[in-house]
Amino acid sequence: MLHHANLVVTAWDEDLLVGIARTLSDFAYVGYLADLAVRASHQRQGIGTALIQKTREQMGSPLHVGAPVRAESGRLLSKDGLYPT
Repeated sequence: MLHHANLVVTAWDEDLLVGIARTLSDFAYVGYLADLAVRASHQRQGIGTALIQKTREQMGSPLHVGAPVRAESGRLLSKDGLYPT
């Protein structure tokens, strides 16, 4: 899964991985946010939003979201201006 990703952004709480965003992209035309996950114990702390922001900073191209998207994630994504394609 990670080996073929073009961009992986992670969030850490000391040595504990608490969040990950995996994107497939050509870095010119489009990026596809395939996975966004935050450890349950660290949700609702802005980590998902920060992962999306860092991904956008690295991309330099429009970012789209992969489906399916759970309802909770849909609220986060729409808040950040992303909508499932």
